[in-house]
Amino acid sequence: QTCISFCRSQRFKFAGMESGYACFCGNNPDYWKYGEAASTECNSVCFGDHTQPCGGDGRIILFDRTRRTWWSFWMATPTVS
Repeated sequence: QTCISFCRSQRFKFAGMESGYACFCGNNPDYWKYGEAASTECNSVCFGDHTQPCGGDGRIILFDRTRRTWWSFWMATPTVS
């Protein structure tokens, strides 16, 4: 919730968590172009709330704060080119 609250206070539409602790904010995520990550790769829990999913090692879980919906199926790691 801290990440979501922070992104909301900065007026971002999306909040993303990686590895249970890294918070990302944005308005135009393009993560869907990287495809879905397996649920077994996105099994980190949030450090502040062990009941909340928070991505995985190199995997991001997105939250659309305007719809209040988790986009767990959009977790992926972008490739570097």
